[in-house]
Amino acid sequence: MAYERNSALDGYTAFVVSMKGTSFQFIRGVCSRSYLRDLVDRRVKSEPLRLYRSGPYELLEQEDRREFVRIFRWALPVPV
Repeated sequence: MAYERNSALDGYTAFVVSMKGTSFQFIRGVCSRSYLRDLVDRRVKSEPLRLYRSGPYELLEQEDRREFVRIFRWALPVPV
């Protein structure tokens, strides 16, 4: 959707927070303009979608909670 609104984007980065029980993990997906164009045009992708995963953060552990909140605050979009 972001690409359809602004097709001049060089690429797009998306963040997802995955949860399994009390364990959380950050996942970041990065795709290029050509990947997005192929996706919109429903063609075979010419480039891979790059995925990056953090290690798991067990929220029952105090140190993991601190680190999770620190990263989560950084990843939140800043209101304009």
